[in-house]
Amino acid sequence: MKTLCLLLVSVAFSYAADPREPDIRKAHEGFVKCWDDRKASCMEQVITPDFVFVARPGLLQTRDEFLSALEEGRMSRGFTVPAGANTRFYGSTAIVTYENTGGRPSVHTHVWVNVDGKGWRVASMHVSIPPQQ
Repeated sequence: MKTLCLLLVSVAFSYAADPREPDIRKAHEGFVKCWDDRKASCMEQVITPDFVFVARPGLLQTRDEFLSALEEGRMSRGFTVPAGANTRFYGSTAIVTYENTGGRPSVHTHVWVNVDGKGWRVASMHVSIPPQQ
């Protein structure tokens, strides 16, 4: 019986939320603020130097192209990351995936890295339009 209880407790802990999730949520809030304010100088602090963005039509943008598009207003407003976003951690990397069902439906993947413990930054984003049903 003792072994069964220990097994159940260890299984429960393996499905518990990662303690780094609040840090990712806070980092996402900073990203959203920079996005909505359309400030490249702000966004430069949130993304990595080698950041890449794959936009809805499959367009690959470098960091500089992304920052220019952001400041020029070529990115949609009202960027949000839902509370139910799925976050998985692999060492100092976090993969965040979610579906946006409001407005134009889309599927998002954000790759966050915490290089040398200096804080979470976005290394890559990918936004896809799901096939029509």
